[in-house]
Amino acid sequence: MEGEITPFLWTTIIGLWVWLMFVLGHYAADIGADKKDDVELTAVFPATGEAKSCKVNKHELQSSYRPLRYAAFCVFIGGCIGMAVAAVNAGYLN
Repeated sequence: MEGEITPFLWTTIIGLWVWLMFVLGHYAADIGADKKDDVELTAVFPATGEAKSCKVNKHELQSSYRPLRYAAFCVFIGGCIGMAVAAVNAGYLN
């Protein structure tokens, strides 16, 4: 059973984690936006320790990763379906 379901289990866990990160990022942009709907993004470069910031419109930011959010949710659902099919094929859900 473990050998058949494990890949789908990892797919489901990773898909759920990525989807949740996109959803939380969506609401973080809503919370962190100023009156002009701008969000300040900061990137830190580990090699130099230097940080750079820029302002991005929250609507543009949210719409840019919307397809990725939907794709991550589809991967999560696909992993759930794959686990169910693998369990049925292994004879655990008869």
